[in-house]
Amino acid sequence: MQKFCWLCVLVLGLAFSQVYETAGITVVGKRLYDGSLQSGYYGAAQVITSADIQAVGALTVPDVLQKYGIAKYSNATGSPLDWTLNWNGFTKGEEVVVIVDGVKVNEADDNVVYWMNIPAADIERIEILPGAGSAQYGSGAFAGVLNIVTNKTPQKSVLVEAGSYGFGRQGFTLGDVFADNFYYRLNFDNLAASGQREQSSYRDQRLSGKLGWFTENSELNLYYKTGASYVKFPNQLTEDEILDDRWQAIPKGARRAIDTNQTNLEYIGSLNDDWKYVLNLGVRNRNADYKSVSRTMSTTLTRMSESSNSYLGQLTYREKITLGYDYRLADIRFRYYNVGDYLSKTYDIFTAKGEYAPYAQYFDRFGPLYVRYGAREDSVDYVQFDNIDRSAPRKYKSFAKRAHNGEVGLNFLNDWQTYFSYGEAFKAPAFSYLFGNQWGGGNENLSAELAKTQAFGVRWQNAYTNFGWNVFNTIVDDEIIYIADPITYSGTNQNAQKTNRDGFNLNIEQKLTNSLQVFGNYNYTKARFVDAVVVDWTASDTIDLSGYALPLAPEQVYSFGVNYTISAWSLNLVQNFVDKQYADSDHVNEYAFVPAYSFTEANIAYQPYAGLNLYLNVHNVFNNIYDTKALAGEPVYYTPADLRTAVIGLQCLF
Repeated sequence: MQKFCWLCVLVLGLAFSQVYETAGITVVGKRLYDGSLQSGYYGAAQVITSADIQAVGALTVPDVLQKYGIAKYSNATGSPLDWTLNWNGFTKGEEVVVIVDGVKVNEADDNVVYWMNIPAADIERIEILPGAGSAQYGSGAFAGVLNIVTNKTPQKSVLVEAGSYGFGRQGFTLGDVFADNFYYRLNFDNLAASGQREQSSYRDQRLSGKLGWFTENSELNLYYKTGASYVKFPNQLTEDEILDDRWQAIPKGARRAIDTNQTNLEYIGSLNDDWKYVLNLGVRNRNADYKSVSRTMSTTLTRMSESSNSYLGQLTYREKITLGYDYRLADIRFRYYNVGDYLSKTYDIFTAKGEYAPYAQYFDRFGPLYVRYGAREDSVDYVQFDNIDRSAPRKYKSFAKRAHNGEVGLNFLNDWQTYFSYGEAFKAPAFSYLFGNQWGGGNENLSAELAKTQAFGVRWQNAYTNFGWNVFNTIVDDEIIYIADPITYSGTNQNAQKTNRDGFNLNIEQKLTNSLQVFGNYNYTKARFVDAVVVDWTASDTIDLSGYALPLAPEQVYSFGVNYTISAWSLNLVQNFVDKQYADSDHVNEYAFVPAYSFTEANIAYQPYAGLNLYLNVHNVFNNIYDTKALAGEPVYYTPADLRTAVIGLQCLF
């Protein structure tokens, strides 16, 4: 695991503040109003706690989101570390903003998130704000925002798991409060498996540490996180899978290794009873190696690295008016090698990216009525040069856009709330979309994307029932898609003039008795191209995509389950379903669907006394195997579910 140290100094910055309740302190200064549901506002916001994560035996954040019906994930490798989030019809994994302890962890080059390096075992809560949220949280929040707060509660524990296909997991947590005003917490999580088929092994190690000081009205936190993951893409199919015509597209020898680390220093304080402020300095580094073997048996190696600094700051007046500014500067390098008897570098590009924005937000309550409005002025600048051809001219590109969002809601009859929200979100093209990579596809004439989302919802919440329903509509202007020849996959990035996503989400948690709770989530999304005429891959004609379905956007996704507790025993069952969908790159909808699939998760736990928990987790209980038919003669890069996996575990609290 890569080690990283940094000397942090206080600078003007902005962060999500946390609610930290231990040793009698409570510090509140949230940007998400109010994900914890503690202040009477909950509207469209939703929260998943550490207890929820543990109840379903989830290893990763996308795993949690699917099991609670918020989003579905696509899997291209069969590894639990390799998920692409699909939320309300957004399918590329680039349309969600993810904040971890105040630092945006989306990669600077294409806004994706390496989920495997987020320490899921150390999460206190995930605060979820759906819809176009860029006016407050930065460019790219088309589907929504995930604010992840890691745990600072004093705890000492160890965890050990073992399972089928060589699965093993080991972890520990060590934390305490000392000298009255100081705390520390250290969490380590290591999981690995030999894999379900040849070349499908993986390893993931995550370490997070915190050190802090607090008083009655201020708090200083130093965070450090590092992660190292390694995946070998599966190749060899079982005999049953071959008989069922199951395909796996990634050839033998392909692998991926990613190392990340994050350090940030956060200060939460107050000038007086009215004014509060948050300061944050964050530093992130990421290195990724992708080795692949083509069907012609040529071997290539792609190396990507990123180093970024974020400076963020926020000032709040009476928790009603918020003023802030954030800035992020990233250095990105992309290298490509032909691998034979020696490494031959054929591509070496360096890009600097700057993102900066002032923003403001107003939030207030007038009896049962609340109002929230935010505005943000985003600017994104690129400069790129070629490290191989130094005589090539540098390339520059700039994008700027004003985004805003708002929400109005009404609390009535104590338990009921209704709300209406509207938001606009801005996203600049990734540098690889603009300038291409070793495979081409660049288009320097690309425009930025703009998503406009409106939603209406109701929620009913009391000690026994948590019910939520909302309908939404999202229109994206100039959405970027990659139009490719489905046989060769060569093509170019283009702005589709307009896309549309309509749907609704329904979720309910009902406590039937003190021992029995049921829950269900249903999501319906219809994702279509609108007024979309693009150039086809031959560059000799155009294609009118208007009315066609967006690939990898299933219309229905649902889950339902039950939690049952009796004495020292507990049982959790979750059934998941994902509807059929067109395969990636099948924009013209002329090939076979990737079929619908479902799978069941089970968790049985026994707690003989406080501090000891024994459990069994079973993934894909009925061992469903799914047919991923060929696309134009080539296998689909899609593995909807892995084989049945059973894991036994033990956790001790001291």
